Amino acid sequence: MRAAALKETVRLARRDFEARVHQIAAEARKRLLPYFQKRGWSYVAGNGGWFITDHRGRQIEDDRLPAHVRDILWIEVEYGRYLGYYICEIKP
Repeated sequence: MRAAALKETVRLARRDFEARVHQIAAEARKRLLPYFQKRGWSYVAGNGGWFITDHRGRQIEDDRLPAHVRDILWIEVEYGRYLGYYICEIKP
């Protein structure tokens, strides 16, 4: 196989992988939504991190989250990239 063909094969595999990760992140968001809504907390991800704030805009650190929430956010999708990066915004 030539380099161009291998490059295209990798590109397609990454596209499929990213699409599947986004599907999984959407499912994770559904599981997290009730927890965040009950508390009136917001969630936003971007630039290699995520931020959780309460109704006053104060940041909630991950260590304040229960294990079942932290465990979802910190699922390693690939080296150094976590599921929390892919979860769409949650508004109170």
